[in-house]
Amino acid sequence: METLVREVSVDDIHTNPFQPRRWFREDALAELAASVKEYGVLQPLLVRRDGHDRYELIAGERRLRASRLAGRPTVPVIQVEMSDQEVAEVGLIENLQREDLHFLEEAESFKQLMGFFGLTVEKLAERMGKSSSTIFARLRLLKLDAEVREAVVKAGITEKHARSLLKLEDPSTQLAVIRKIEEQSLSTRETEQWVNLTVADMKGQKKAKPAPM
Repeated sequence: METLVREVSVDDIHTNPFQPRRWFREDALAELAASVKEYGVLQPLLVRRDGHDRYELIAGERRLRASRLAGRPTVPVIQVEMSDQEVAEVGLIENLQREDLHFLEEAESFKQLMGFFGLTVEKLAERMGKSSSTIFARLRLLKLDAEVREAVVKAGITEKHARSLLKLEDPSTQLAVIRKIEEQSLSTRETEQWVNLTVADMKGQKKAKPAPM
């Protein structure tokens, strides 16, 4: 691995398709940009050549975004040679180590890694240092409609809250429960109870419908 640090134009760096992070807090980026403006980028970004005289980012997207926000023309980088699988794993591991990667972003990354590289849940769990049950539980959340997942992120509800939604098949009902969680600050236990009541009510409505002639 090459350890020489050099400055590269921010315009010559693009993100890679394996980047797990989809949502960036604007206030946190603004704070980082202010720090970058005053002190510079203290930790080099990790990049690789993309074959088109540009660089593909492996690790450091927050620093890259903050540098652009701060108006920096260049950032320090370390260029390395990595395979697609290594790039995907490094990107995910870097974000996992930050501990603020959203559980839905993590789930999407797990699915992407498995799809691109044909990894089983067990093999992925081994590589990521997690249990197979954790991987399975996260992947199940991807059954939620895209709009529902977006609402989960915006509402800031927990993973346990989100798992309760899986009992409901209709996205509009799931969205209604998310709003209720927000408005009434429902605990996970209260959410589960409400979801169970909703499911029972919907079943009762189906039974009450007259049979078609």
